[in-house]
Amino acid sequence: MGLDARLQRPKFEGKVAVVHPNQAAITGLKNLLEFFGLEVKVLQVTHESTPQEVALFVSDYDPRLLFLAENYTPRQFGQGVEALVEIRKTRSKDRLPVFMVSGAPSHRERAMQEGANEYYEPVGNPVHYMENLLTTHLQS
Repeated sequence: MGLDARLQRPKFEGKVAVVHPNQAAITGLKNLLEFFGLEVKVLQVTHESTPQEVALFVSDYDPRLLFLAENYTPRQFGQGVEALVEIRKTRSKDRLPVFMVSGAPSHRERAMQEGANEYYEPVGNPVHYMENLLTTHLQS
């Protein structure tokens, strides 16, 4: 298989939102999602961000998929889960798949109970992982 064949990936359509406090993580996710042809909008959250602000961002942008940071600061945990609770008041799991992003998923069980579809934890090649995730959740 030539290099060109390996670099060709399926293209997806639609909007994806990324909510995260870390610029490096945002850039990595955004670049990877754009590689697959998706439109990406970002909300960089801080310790002052509220669940309602995140839910409003999601409502206004109306993405097909959301990557949501579990924690906004190392000392405060669960802000992303609280935002998820707000988002699920108007968006079901089927209508908006939500992937929690975390290096240490300390609130995994609660996030899943509150409506997270799964955790974004690329194992191995992140491009292959993302391709599988998008194929599963963005098929028209």
